[in-house]
Amino acid sequence: MERDRRIPVLWVAVAAILLGAVLVSVGAAEPTARKQRIAIEEKVQLGATSGTFTIIPLTPGPTKADSGTFTFSATTQPTAIRGGQSVTTYKGVDELKGKRGTLRVPAVTTSTDAGGGYGAGTATWSIGGGTGAYAGLEGGGRGTVVGTPRGTVFTRYEGYVTPS
Repeated sequence: MERDRRIPVLWVAVAAILLGAVLVSVGAAEPTARKQRIAIEEKVQLGATSGTFTIIPLTPGPTKADSGTFTFSATTQPTAIRGGQSVTTYKGVDELKGKRGTLRVPAVTTSTDAGGGYGAGTATWSIGGGTGAYAGLEGGGRGTVVGTPRGTVFTRYEGYVTPS
């Protein structure tokens, strides 16, 4: 008799496992938060107010690769000394104009002298509006900025975006 009790319990356990697998697969088929990780790379000459950009999708999603030109405006905060290091903060907006639309990217960058003619900085950025494929896009992230001794400034933003 004890054997008869074990068989139904075993079948109940197997059925529970199978039901759990079905529920997990159904849940996986439902739409997620639609977050997509992207990178935005910019290149500009020091002192110029425009340069080139590339949008690079880092994960699958609705935002596709794009490139074009960008302009920016920035205000400089007074230089501060933090822990003995001179730090400059810039608050600005990059306006990217690509084949897929226009994207506004507000950013705050903190930069320092890295020696040897290089400058380095970190940034936070967000989506400030867009047109075309970028209309309704939301998100933001962090970035890195490097200025070279020849005056070329490279920026790479990485973060998450979602369509609204």
